[in-house]
Amino acid sequence: MGVMHFPNDLEKANAYSSQIMVSGPLETYYSIYGDLPGQEYRSLLSSLRIDISPEQILLRKQMGHVVGLFTQALWSLICMDRKVASVSKSLQVTENHAFSDPNKFISRAQLYRYIQEMKSVLHFWGTLAIRRTIHGREWLADSTKNYNYYTDFHSFLTEAQLLRWELIKWASESGSKHLQSEYFSAPEEWLSSQRQVGWPATGKLSAIFLPSEWVPRSHPVGRPRKRNPVAHA
Repeated sequence: MGVMHFPNDLEKANAYSSQIMVSGPLETYYSIYGDLPGQEYRSLLSSLRIDISPEQILLRKQMGHVVGLFTQALWSLICMDRKVASVSKSLQVTENHAFSDPNKFISRAQLYRYIQEMKSVLHFWGTLAIRRTIHGREWLADSTKNYNYYTDFHSFLTEAQLLRWELIKWASESGSKHLQSEYFSAPEEWLSSQRQVGWPATGKLSAIFLPSEWVPRSHPVGRPRKRNPVAHA
Protein backbone atom coordinates (compact mmCIF):
# COMPACT_ATOMS: atom_id res chain seq x y z
CA MET A 1 0.00 0.00 0.00
CA GLY A 2 2.94 2.30 0.57
CA VAL A 3 3.96 2.18 -3.09
CA MET A 4 0.41 3.08 -4.12
CA HIS A 5 0.72 6.34 -2.20
CA PHE A 6 4.39 7.11 -2.90
CA PRO A 7 5.23 5.35 -6.19
CA ASN A 8 8.29 7.52 -6.84
CA ASP A 9 9.76 7.57 -3.34
CA LEU A 10 10.65 4.13 -1.99
CA GLU A 11 11.72 5.42 1.44
CA LYS A 12 8.39 7.11 2.05
CA ALA A 13 6.55 4.12 0.58
CA ASN A 14 8.26 1.79 3.08
CA ALA A 15 7.68 4.25 5.91
CA TYR A 16 3.96 4.48 5.18
CA SER A 17 3.69 0.68 4.87
CA SER A 18 5.41 0.36 8.26
CA GLN A 19 2.96 2.82 9.81
CA ILE A 20 0.09 0.70 8.51
CA MET A 21 1.73 -2.48 9.81
CA VAL A 22 2.17 -1.27 13.38
CA SER A 23 -1.41 0.09 13.46
CA GLY A 24 -2.97 -3.37 13.19
CA PRO A 25 -1.79 -5.97 10.67
CA LEU A 26 1.41 -6.61 12.65
CA GLU A 27 -0.63 -7.93 15.56
CA THR A 28 -2.37 -10.35 13.20
CA TYR A 29 1.01 -11.43 11.83
CA TYR A 30 2.28 -12.14 15.36
CA SER A 31 -0.79 -14.19 16.22
CA ILE A 32 -0.37 -16.38 13.13
CA TYR A 33 3.35 -16.57 12.47
CA GLY A 34 5.03 -15.41 15.67
CA ASP A 35 7.81 -12.80 15.82
CA LEU A 36 9.17 -11.11 12.73
CA PRO A 37 12.62 -12.28 11.55
CA GLY A 38 15.40 -10.03 12.85
CA GLN A 39 16.18 -8.41 9.51
CA GLU A 40 12.53 -7.59 8.80
CA TYR A 41 12.11 -6.20 12.32
CA ARG A 42 15.15 -3.92 11.90
CA SER A 43 13.86 -2.80 8.52
CA LEU A 44 10.49 -1.99 10.08
CA LEU A 45 12.07 0.11 12.82
CA SER A 46 14.29 1.91 10.32
CA SER A 47 11.32 2.81 8.12
CA LEU A 48 9.37 4.16 11.08
CA ARG A 49 12.10 6.75 11.67
CA ILE A 50 11.28 8.43 8.34
CA ASP A 51 8.90 11.29 8.99
CA ILE A 52 5.74 11.56 6.89
CA SER A 53 3.27 14.24 7.88
CA PRO A 54 -0.48 13.55 7.99
CA GLU A 55 -0.86 16.31 5.38
CA GLN A 56 1.41 14.43 2.96
CA ILE A 57 -0.57 11.23 3.41
CA LEU A 58 -3.89 13.04 2.97
CA LEU A 59 -2.69 14.68 -0.26
CA ARG A 60 -1.54 11.31 -1.60
CA LYS A 61 -4.89 9.74 -0.76
CA GLN A 62 -6.67 12.58 -2.57
CA MET A 63 -4.41 12.20 -5.61
CA GLY A 64 -5.00 8.45 -5.63
CA HIS A 65 -8.75 8.88 -5.33
CA VAL A 66 -8.85 11.27 -8.30
CA VAL A 67 -6.63 9.17 -10.60
CA GLY A 68 -8.68 6.14 -9.60
CA LEU A 69 -11.84 7.86 -10.84
CA PHE A 70 -10.05 8.77 -14.07
CA THR A 71 -8.92 5.15 -14.58
CA GLN A 72 -12.40 3.87 -13.84
CA ALA A 73 -13.83 6.31 -16.39
CA LEU A 74 -11.36 5.08 -19.01
CA TRP A 75 -12.20 1.43 -18.31
CA SER A 76 -15.92 2.24 -18.55
CA LEU A 77 -15.45 3.88 -21.93
CA ILE A 78 -13.39 0.90 -23.13
CA CYS A 79 -16.19 -1.45 -22.02
CA MET A 80 -18.75 0.63 -23.89
CA ASP A 81 -16.76 1.08 -27.13
CA ARG A 82 -13.00 0.59 -27.06
CA LYS A 83 -12.61 2.21 -30.49
CA VAL A 84 -13.94 5.58 -29.33
CA ALA A 85 -12.55 5.49 -25.78
CA SER A 86 -9.82 8.05 -25.15
CA VAL A 87 -7.76 9.64 -22.42
CA SER A 88 -9.28 13.02 -23.32
CA LYS A 89 -12.84 11.75 -22.84
CA SER A 90 -11.87 10.09 -19.56
CA LEU A 91 -10.42 13.37 -18.33
CA GLN A 92 -13.66 15.11 -19.34
CA VAL A 93 -15.82 12.58 -17.50
CA THR A 94 -13.65 12.94 -14.40
CA GLU A 95 -13.83 16.73 -14.54
CA ASN A 96 -17.60 16.77 -15.02
CA HIS A 97 -18.68 14.11 -12.53
CA ALA A 98 -15.95 13.26 -10.01
CA PHE A 99 -16.25 16.31 -7.79
CA SER A 100 -19.48 16.46 -5.84
CA ASP A 101 -17.98 19.26 -3.72
CA PRO A 102 -17.20 22.23 -6.01
CA ASN A 103 -14.64 23.46 -3.46
CA LYS A 104 -12.54 20.34 -4.20
CA PHE A 105 -12.62 20.76 -7.98
CA ILE A 106 -9.23 20.62 -9.69
CA SER A 107 -8.26 21.79 -13.15
CA ARG A 108 -7.53 19.45 -16.05
CA ALA A 109 -3.87 20.49 -15.92
CA GLN A 110 -3.69 19.53 -12.24
CA LEU A 111 -5.52 16.27 -12.91
CA TYR A 112 -3.03 15.41 -15.64
CA ARG A 113 -0.15 16.18 -13.26
CA TYR A 114 -1.67 13.74 -10.76
CA ILE A 115 -1.85 11.09 -13.48
CA GLN A 116 1.79 11.65 -14.37
CA GLU A 117 2.81 11.42 -10.72
CA MET A 118 0.79 8.25 -10.13
CA LYS A 119 1.20 6.70 -13.58
CA SER A 120 2.80 3.45 -12.38
CA VAL A 121 -0.08 2.72 -9.97
CA LEU A 122 -3.13 3.89 -11.95
CA HIS A 123 -4.47 0.33 -12.15
CA PHE A 124 -4.39 -0.09 -8.36
CA TRP A 125 -6.33 3.11 -7.68
CA GLY A 126 -8.65 2.32 -10.59
CA THR A 127 -9.39 -1.07 -9.06
CA LEU A 128 -10.36 0.56 -5.76
CA ALA A 129 -12.71 2.91 -7.61
CA ILE A 130 -14.26 0.00 -9.53
CA ARG A 131 -14.70 -1.91 -6.25
CA ARG A 132 -16.56 1.03 -4.73
CA THR A 133 -18.86 1.10 -7.75
CA ILE A 134 -19.55 -2.65 -7.77
CA HIS A 135 -19.45 -3.59 -4.08
CA GLY A 136 -20.09 -0.25 -2.39
CA ARG A 137 -16.78 -0.41 -0.54
CA GLU A 138 -13.10 -1.02 -1.21
CA TRP A 139 -12.40 -4.05 1.00
CA LEU A 140 -14.53 -7.09 1.70
CA ALA A 141 -14.51 -9.85 4.28
CA ASP A 142 -16.97 -12.60 5.18
CA SER A 143 -15.99 -14.90 8.04
CA THR A 144 -18.84 -17.30 7.20
CA LYS A 145 -17.22 -17.93 3.80
CA ASN A 146 -13.65 -18.17 5.10
CA TYR A 147 -12.89 -14.96 3.24
CA ASN A 148 -10.83 -12.45 5.23
CA TYR A 149 -9.09 -9.17 4.43
CA TYR A 150 -5.82 -10.94 3.68
CA THR A 151 -7.58 -13.08 1.08
CA ASP A 152 -9.37 -10.02 -0.26
CA PHE A 153 -6.07 -8.18 -0.69
CA HIS A 154 -4.81 -10.94 -2.98
CA SER A 155 -8.10 -10.78 -4.89
CA PHE A 156 -7.55 -7.03 -5.21
CA LEU A 157 -4.06 -7.61 -6.66
CA THR A 158 -5.51 -10.04 -9.19
CA GLU A 159 -8.16 -7.52 -10.23
CA ALA A 160 -5.53 -4.78 -10.55
CA GLN A 161 -3.34 -6.95 -12.79
CA LEU A 162 -6.29 -7.86 -15.02
CA LEU A 163 -7.08 -4.16 -15.34
CA ARG A 164 -3.42 -3.43 -16.05
CA TRP A 165 -3.34 -5.94 -18.90
CA GLU A 166 -6.56 -4.57 -20.42
CA LEU A 167 -5.35 -0.97 -20.30
CA ILE A 168 -1.98 -1.86 -21.83
CA LYS A 169 -3.79 -3.78 -24.59
CA TRP A 170 -6.11 -0.85 -25.28
CA ALA A 171 -3.23 1.65 -25.29
CA SER A 172 -1.40 -0.50 -27.84
CA GLU A 173 -4.50 -0.86 -30.05
CA SER A 174 -5.39 2.82 -29.93
CA GLY A 175 -1.85 4.12 -30.29
CA SER A 176 -2.43 6.36 -27.29
CA LYS A 177 0.48 8.72 -26.72
CA HIS A 178 -0.81 9.61 -23.26
CA LEU A 179 -0.96 6.10 -21.80
CA GLN A 180 2.02 3.85 -22.42
CA SER A 181 2.80 0.39 -21.06
CA GLU A 182 5.46 1.80 -18.71
CA TYR A 183 2.67 3.58 -16.87
CA PHE A 184 1.75 0.32 -15.14
CA SER A 185 4.06 -1.61 -12.83
CA ALA A 186 3.47 -5.15 -11.59
CA PRO A 187 4.19 -6.07 -7.94
CA GLU A 188 7.05 -8.44 -7.28
CA GLU A 189 6.24 -12.03 -6.39
CA TRP A 190 2.58 -11.63 -7.33
CA LEU A 191 0.44 -14.74 -7.73
CA SER A 192 -3.09 -14.79 -9.07
CA SER A 193 -5.70 -15.56 -6.41
CA GLN A 194 -7.67 -18.79 -6.79
CA ARG A 195 -11.36 -18.20 -6.18
CA GLN A 196 -13.35 -20.66 -4.11
CA VAL A 197 -17.04 -21.50 -4.10
CA GLY A 198 -19.06 -19.08 -2.01
CA TRP A 199 -16.54 -16.27 -2.06
CA PRO A 200 -17.63 -12.72 -2.98
CA ALA A 201 -17.47 -11.79 -6.66
CA THR A 202 -13.85 -10.69 -6.43
CA GLY A 203 -10.61 -11.71 -8.12
CA LYS A 204 -11.98 -10.90 -11.57
CA LEU A 205 -12.35 -7.80 -13.72
CA SER A 206 -15.94 -6.74 -14.22
CA ALA A 207 -17.26 -4.57 -17.02
CA ILE A 208 -18.78 -1.28 -15.91
CA PHE A 209 -20.70 1.30 -17.91
CA LEU A 210 -21.18 5.03 -17.57
CA PRO A 211 -24.65 6.59 -17.72
CA SER A 212 -25.20 7.44 -21.39
CA GLU A 213 -25.56 11.15 -20.60
CA TRP A 214 -22.05 11.17 -19.11
CA VAL A 215 -20.36 9.97 -22.30
CA PRO A 216 -18.72 12.87 -24.17
CA ARG A 217 -19.78 13.16 -27.79
CA SER A 218 -17.24 12.49 -30.49
CA HIS A 219 -16.62 15.37 -32.85
CA PRO A 220 -16.84 14.59 -36.58
CA VAL A 221 -13.48 14.06 -38.27
CA GLY A 222 -12.43 16.68 -40.83
CA ARG A 223 -13.20 20.33 -41.40
CA PRO A 224 -16.51 21.65 -40.07
CA ARG A 225 -19.30 22.07 -42.62
CA LYS A 226 -19.95 25.56 -43.91
CA ARG A 227 -23.14 27.05 -42.66
CA ASN A 228 -25.25 29.62 -44.43
CA PRO A 229 -25.02 32.97 -42.75
CA VAL A 230 -27.99 33.97 -40.65
CA ALA A 231 -29.47 37.34 -41.45
CA HIS A 232 -30.11 39.58 -38.51
CA ALA A 233 -32.84 42.15 -38.85
